[in-house]
Amino acid sequence: MADHVDDGERQEGGGPAEPPRRELRQPPPQPARPAQPPLPESFPERFAPTPSEGSAPLIVGRMPAREAPRAAAQPGRSFVYSDRDARSVELTAPPPRGLMGLRGPRYEWRVEVDTTLRRDTFVASLPSRTELARFELTIEAEWSVTDPVAVVRRGLDDGAAIVRSRLLDVARTVCHRFEIDRIAEVEAAVADQLRTEPRAYEEGIGVRRCYVQVVPDQRTLRRKERFEDARDERRLTSDEVDDLRRSIRTSSDLFLRYLAQDPNRVGSLIADMRQHEQLKEERVIELYNKAVEEKIIRPAQVNEMLERLLGPMTGVLQPEGRTDLFGTRDVPLAPLPEAAAIAGETAREPERPGGPGEPDEDVMPEQLRGRSEDGVESWRPMPWDS
Repeated sequence: MADHVDDGERQEGGGPAEPPRRELRQPPPQPARPAQPPLPESFPERFAPTPSEGSAPLIVGRMPAREAPRAAAQPGRSFVYSDRDARSVELTAPPPRGLMGLRGPRYEWRVEVDTTLRRDTFVASLPSRTELARFELTIEAEWSVTDPVAVVRRGLDDGAAIVRSRLLDVARTVCHRFEIDRIAEVEAAVADQLRTEPRAYEEGIGVRRCYVQVVPDQRTLRRKERFEDARDERRLTSDEVDDLRRSIRTSSDLFLRYLAQDPNRVGSLIADMRQHEQLKEERVIELYNKAVEEKIIRPAQVNEMLERLLGPMTGVLQPEGRTDLFGTRDVPLAPLPEAAAIAGETAREPERPGGPGEPDEDVMPEQLRGRSEDGVESWRPMPWDS
């Protein structure tokens, strides 16, 4: 039985003729790779997601259907045949040839698509709620081609870009709701959201499983470390100040501390302390002058108050010294002058000879004639008054 030959393919002499040469039609042009969603205007360019490395192409090869071998597709591969009208169909084996003049659809191209399971890791920096601190998101996704015909129609080669774009769109909306210190909550929320999202995309790609890890990015970590160092330094400084306040209670303590640090500055330290004491006296006098002008106190009271407040520096190195630079020690009031004590004694009523229990005696006028009115019986001038 002779082999079947198409009509019009025999020459007039009866011998088989060469098949007519037909111009091979090129496959339809591939569409451009879908661009990632634009970044908001508030995001600087340095925060743009780092482009992931391209994975192995999804479309392994193309060839004319008549030149394709008759072998079936290998595991992890799928054949997509397209006819003259650009209609595509998935076949696991080449279409059967026509028999006795009957033929099936005439295919022009055969496209081989990789359908194996793939695993890609995507790393991106996503903004937190404050937009100044950012999360570093790592997603490990397992995906594969679920619809080879859709892949061929769209002319997709880089399926990882589609998966990355879809997963990061979901994660970006979740991360923007959390503060930077809520790492565990962000990680759980992103994982839950990815679990509930559709797994099959219209591009013919499906995601089977995702693993999520969220940490602060390097820039945020450096800023956080600087803040922690500054806080620790402030805490240490505050503790040192508290220790100084507890150890330095008087000007003598301050003088001794300065002297221990630099023994050669004894003269300058004493001069500084005297200058500080002078400024203190000037402020006190200015305060009392203002009080007198406002008629809060009388001028007669100022001298006594100043005498009690301002006194000579009794000794810088003596802890019991009256002068205190910081006012941290209560200074006892000065005792009354001796003359005032004597006047108080003379102003007292003389004791009665009979004691407090006996009745008062009558005082005769002649007993009062010889007494002084101010209680001073005699007066002797001082040497400097003569």
